[in-house]
Amino acid sequence: MFRLISLLLLIYAQIAVAAHFTDGNFHFRTISPTECEVYGTTLSGGVLKIPATATFKGKKLSVVKIAQSRDRWNDFHGKIEIPEGVVSIGDSAFAGCSSLTGSLVIPNSVTSIGTAAFMGCGGFSGSLTIGKNVSSIGQSAFYRCSSISGQLVIPEGITEIPEGAFYHCGFTGSLTIPESVVAIGKDAFSYGKRFAGTLTLGANVREIGKEAFFNCTFSGNLIFPPSLVSIGESAFARCSGFTGSLIFPEGLTSIAYRAFDSCTGFDGELSLPSTLSDIGMEAFCSCSRLTGTLTLPECITAISNGVFYGCRGFTTLTLPPALKSIGNYAFNFCSGLTGTLKLPETLISIGTEAFNGCTGLTGTLVIPAGVKDIRHGAFFGCTGITAVEFTSPTRPALGINPFP
Repeated sequence: MFRLISLLLLIYAQIAVAAHFTDGNFHFRTISPTECEVYGTTLSGGVLKIPATATFKGKKLSVVKIAQSRDRWNDFHGKIEIPEGVVSIGDSAFAGCSSLTGSLVIPNSVTSIGTAAFMGCGGFSGSLTIGKNVSSIGQSAFYRCSSISGQLVIPEGITEIPEGAFYHCGFTGSLTIPESVVAIGKDAFSYGKRFAGTLTLGANVREIGKEAFFNCTFSGNLIFPPSLVSIGESAFARCSGFTGSLIFPEGLTSIAYRAFDSCTGFDGELSLPSTLSDIGMEAFCSCSRLTGTLTLPECITAISNGVFYGCRGFTTLTLPPALKSIGNYAFNFCSGLTGTLKLPETLISIGTEAFNGCTGLTGTLVIPAGVKDIRHGAFFGCTGITAVEFTSPTRPALGINPFP
């Protein structure tokens, strides 16, 4: 009986604490005897100055949170000022408030910004300042704040930049990912088409998610931290402004589908680490200005479809000793490759048009005894190859026009 009474008293106390009230032009809800959250206004324009305190039944309460309140601010047109003292900005707090304008300053007292907190606030036309004590940013927090401008400074202390956090924003200048960040999520900075400087990745980043920097306009060299383990699908695809060499750290294990597709600005060498065991389809497709020797790591046993399609700047190719298969279009139109191509003894299959258009390859092409399948046009257009030699008395299955 005592426990039941205590439970009822606790429930009653919680109900009593969560009281809704209006003070001036704002709507509040109590969350403790001394604190409250704000979730709406009766104002329609001007400057939205969210108060630092509110009075409830003659008692002054601190405003510590902007509550989850989709559509509660949508009728307001103008600038917004968030006071020091606010600790958290809730999920969807200002989502869809496209008429909020000017710059946005998140004060130093804020520690968390919720999911979709400012999603679709395309009216912000000034800069974004994120307080130095923010340690958590939710998914899609600033999604499609497309007119926001100025340099984005992410505070030290954030460990993850989640999915869509800064998708399609209008930030300019360079971007530095702080050393506290270990993961960059899907679409985190996709379509950052106004970035004009360098991208600096923090020393502890381990994962870069799918399309994290897709179609961004950074310039200069791209340097990866030694902590990096994986790069997701299309993570840097169409980032044509990067230049220089592309050097990956030891410890990296996977580069996913189209990770660097159409990164046409890289004009140095490609250095792949010995730990790399998985390179996805079209990972470096159309990286046409990469140069020098292409050496694939020894642990690679399969080369995916189109992985180096159109990489015409490479001059020498070294295939891994345990390689079993070469995918369709893997080295299609790598016209800069020169010399005699050496295929490893472990090779079993060569895909459709795998080396089509590699006009710089010369001499005799020796087909290892273990090869069972050479598909359509595998070496078609390799006009420099003068002879084909089969080392096994049993010829592999041949597609249409496999050789020049």
